[in-house]
Amino acid sequence: MAEGGCVVGVDIDAGSSPSSLTQPKYSIAVLSSDGALIHRAEGVGLRGLVRRLWKYRPSILAVDNVYELAGSRGELLR
Repeated sequence: MAEGGCVVGVDIDAGSSPSSLTQPKYSIAVLSSDGALIHRAEGVGLRGLVRRLWKYRPSILAVDNVYELAGSRGELLR
């Protein structure tokens, strides 16, 4: 179900860190190009986040800090 032109907003859940030993959890919101909420999820692991990004293929990925997605530049590129 590709949603061309959508925006995905991602935020790390409180108490999570990409550099910790436990897998971080994320909150996700997917908005259509007209601003309607398509999908919302909380407590999603990195695999679930990546799976949703592949599903929705957003034109914009909104994060407040890219290092919430990975603990280092190398991990972010991977």
